[in-house]
Amino acid sequence: MNEQLDLVLPPYTGPAGSWPDVLRDAHVHRRQRTLRAALALAAAAAAAVIALSLSGTPPTTIEKALAAAGDGRILHLVFESDLPKTLVNLETGEREEVRGRHEVWFDPSAGMRERETFAGVLQWDMSAGAAGTPEHVREVYSSLLTGYRDALRDGTARVVDEDADLYWIRIARGHDVAVSRETYAPVDMRIGEMRNTPIVTYETVDSAPLEGQQVRRPDAFGADRGATTLDTAILGRPPVWAGEELNGHRLGAVRRLDLPAAGSSIPGLSIGYGDVEITMAAKPADGITMLAGVRGYVPREGTLLLEGNGGLLRADGLVVSIQATARGS
Repeated sequence: MNEQLDLVLPPYTGPAGSWPDVLRDAHVHRRQRTLRAALALAAAAAAAVIALSLSGTPPTTIEKALAAAGDGRILHLVFESDLPKTLVNLETGEREEVRGRHEVWFDPSAGMRERETFAGVLQWDMSAGAAGTPEHVREVYSSLLTGYRDALRDGTARVVDEDADLYWIRIARGHDVAVSRETYAPVDMRIGEMRNTPIVTYETVDSAPLEGQQVRRPDAFGADRGATTLDTAILGRPPVWAGEELNGHRLGAVRRLDLPAAGSSIPGLSIGYGDVEITMAAKPADGITMLAGVRGYVPREGTLLLEGNGGLLRADGLVVSIQATARGS
């Protein structure tokens, strides 16, 4: 347990026609030579079009980006959360970044739906009508839908940077979109001073599942039921603790908690060592997992999810959160 604590607490055209229909609709009743002349004229026109296309310049980056943006009236966007968490292998010390995924369907006339997952676990899923969409949210997603296409179409968008994989296109002041050199679809964005937000999916569609499950972020993290002892009966198994002392701090208060979990509550324990608090329960509970910024997710056995000055892990059959009020505590 002390080794795990050391890891935690270091010292975003028209339809095609056909010649028969055209001739019939125009009531054309000409002699054969007239038809031959018309066909010859059409062939000449086609040749002229081909010659023009062969002699024209290739499409620009902006034109390719516009073609890749599609013409649907609804924005479907999947992007990665800008602040990753770190998953640590407790045996090898190997670390990897894990990001949440945010999915949006935005219809300017009907409203929007947003949902977020972390490692495949639903965090929240909400929808709102057009009138209920906050103005600043509407502005951001409108700029990525109609604003993006309008800027590409009317000439105000321009390439401001590029590298081996991307073109960065400025679509408005303080708002840049990066497109792939391969597909010309958006793959990254930055707004103002915000960090870059990697885009997983960008598409415009004509229909979308706008009705969310109305699963909200949890707003309660549990109730303190008062002082208790390190009693096995509370959790149904021995609690996890660091002994009588941790980083120079003696074992302090032991509190019993009622923690919200899936519409009910489960018992938990909180153990204090100065500025360090260890919270645990026999099952995942929002009151524990949300201390690491996630809902309903617990890392697999043998790993630790780091978030800020704390972490989340499985230990001895318990779900455990370790939090410090200051780094180095």
